[in-house]
Amino acid sequence: MDESSTFSPRQGGPARLDDVATRAGVAKSTVSRVMSGEATLAIREETRQRILKAASELGYSPDTRGRALRLKRSYTLGIVVPEIDNPAFGAIIRSAQKAAIERGYSLFISLADKDQPDADLYRRLVEGSRVDGVLVTTVSDTAFVAELRRRSVKYLLVNREIESEPNSIIVDYIDGTEQAVAHLADLGHRRIALISGPLRQYTGRKRLEGFRRGLARASLTFDPALVEECNYGWYEAGDALSRLLHSSVDRPTAICAANTIVASGVIARARSLGLSVPADLSVIALLDAALSVMQVPAITAIQYPFEELGRRAVLRLIDLIENAPHPLSERLAPIGLSLRETTARASTNIP
Repeated sequence: MDESSTFSPRQGGPARLDDVATRAGVAKSTVSRVMSGEATLAIREETRQRILKAASELGYSPDTRGRALRLKRSYTLGIVVPEIDNPAFGAIIRSAQKAAIERGYSLFISLADKDQPDADLYRRLVEGSRVDGVLVTTVSDTAFVAELRRRSVKYLLVNREIESEPNSIIVDYIDGTEQAVAHLADLGHRRIALISGPLRQYTGRKRLEGFRRGLARASLTFDPALVEECNYGWYEAGDALSRLLHSSVDRPTAICAANTIVASGVIARARSLGLSVPADLSVIALLDAALSVMQVPAITAIQYPFEELGRRAVLRLIDLIENAPHPLSERLAPIGLSLRETTARASTNIP
């Protein structure tokens, strides 16, 4: 019988590094490097999995305090988000935390005002080496990034871009919005409107850019009168639709809505005004969420890989901390269109 399969740790104490090494049949130093999540370690995947399995079977936990003291690290990452109940940020946080734990790090979550990010929040987060690196989802101001750089704190912009700042990973809102417009144009819609979140914010600007590109590719003329803003609220979205319908004799036949909450508000207001969705008005959400399939009719929407975004963001930040090679920037394509019940061919009887 294989010795590694019968080995048990010494009695009367927790499993140690050499116990795991004996069980896995590898050197103690190899176990140490695997358990610390060393990015530059060249090792067969089979060996790494055998070490992780041995550690799990023996109940081995790395001495993170000792490791942190030796390497002068906290083994903690920070993530600053503007809202926790947003499905996109929820998915990013969940996958980021899982990836951090797998690499031997903890994730500290901090909530910031999305309209007025607190500069002191970042200062408090990094002072005293509370975190080794920061995932930044809230700012488009180079001053915040300059402050992190001045303090020699590793950082990564997540779903945000700043001009001349290469350290970012994003989903492609421009491409996703182009896909939404293309879908509506393929259905024969020529009066396509956009109900956006605040255009001063990053996502609003990117979706407007994608909207304009989508219209151009469909040989449709951009009309500023067919663009309205709202603050992502259900009732506000309905008001935005009312403004669109009353501002032009030639009303839109299709709406690109910023997210599923906005789409839901648009659908409710359309019904109250005597319009049927999708017979009279097609609606597509530019950001999918669970609400899409709970709505009647179910909302056609664009899906994005937010869980993959969170996972890759953490792995890239840890690579930065551990000085491993990494690409400067990364853009994740949309998963694609989830075709449901709120889009249909343009009506030929438009009032």
